[in-house]
Amino acid sequence: MRKYIKNIFVLAALIFSFCAADKVFAEEVKEESPKISVVVTVYNTEKYLRRCLDSIINQNFKDIEIVCVNDGSKDNSLKILNEYAEKDSRVKVVDQENQGVSGARNTGVREASAKYLSFVDSDDYVDPKIYEKGYNLISSNDADVYIMRWDRFFSDTNLTKENPYYDSKVTVIGDGKSTIGFPRRTYGLRLGVVWDKIYRKDIITDNNFKFEKDVYYGEDTIFNWILFTRVKKVITDGNSLYFYRDSRPGSIMTTLNNRRRIENHIAIAKHLVEEYNKTDYFKGAENWVNARIFGLNYNFLLTRFSDSKEKLYWIKKFLKDVDEPYFKKHNFKNNQIETLRNVARELEEKIAKAKPKANAA
Repeated sequence: MRKYIKNIFVLAALIFSFCAADKVFAEEVKEESPKISVVVTVYNTEKYLRRCLDSIINQNFKDIEIVCVNDGSKDNSLKILNEYAEKDSRVKVVDQENQGVSGARNTGVREASAKYLSFVDSDDYVDPKIYEKGYNLISSNDADVYIMRWDRFFSDTNLTKENPYYDSKVTVIGDGKSTIGFPRRTYGLRLGVVWDKIYRKDIITDNNFKFEKDVYYGEDTIFNWILFTRVKKVITDGNSLYFYRDSRPGSIMTTLNNRRRIENHIAIAKHLVEEYNKTDYFKGAENWVNARIFGLNYNFLLTRFSDSKEKLYWIKKFLKDVDEPYFKKHNFKNNQIETLRNVARELEEKIAKAKPKANAA
């Protein structure tokens, strides 16, 4: 009996030791998790990809993972990604059918494992100190977002042009306790892109924020407009740490025609209206909302289409997707929306008059 009891104690001790070991192992794994996930979206950029990846891999700050999403490239981009993944265990390659930059970024967010998240376009490159400085500032200040200054360079000349968005000092916006009140207060924040920022990942995942797949460009903008309504603390840094390649041949910004552009503009406005109707974060900032809606669409709708039928089609689409669920729904008065309504009526009358009359029987 004593031997039996002794064996029970020995077995219990073994179980306890195994549990303790598992706990230690789990803690070690947790401690070894990367501090920042860098999401690189890739589509047919073999010419620029090595410079981009080298700039990320050769960071002063090594505790990162590099999530590369190949979005159905038809060139040698995937081959280059796999080559880098074989050499550096921090590089993770995800290969998918083409979904556009929004779909690729959504995949990158899903695959990322770090507390903080950064985006890099595969034809750009970054400064060696970007993640060292960014991580130290966002983590030490317990901020939601870190924003850096960036400079642009041109594919044909490699000439860099500075963008003096923020001065050289580091600025803290918000107390971390309540939202900063965006967009009722904008603080001069530049929200047009995501690659000049480091985000706390859970502000994206906890709110189920996604990049909109029906937005071809400007997907960064609508993403940030919505996300920043939930932000409680921001760090801005006037040091240029990101370098954006401007006017690359074959990029989406250089290949869209008028139809794709207005389709894109209306989609952005539609998503902003949907968010306005769904939450209270944009209430009280209707002037800001109106400026974003018309800044993208008003002059484009009135001036870019010479064909009356095509012009009418897009104005009517705008009225259906934006006017009805926003201006009409909330009975908002606005001169620009009245102008578009009037133009639509005039075009309908013009087209009706131009139709050949049926011969009398």
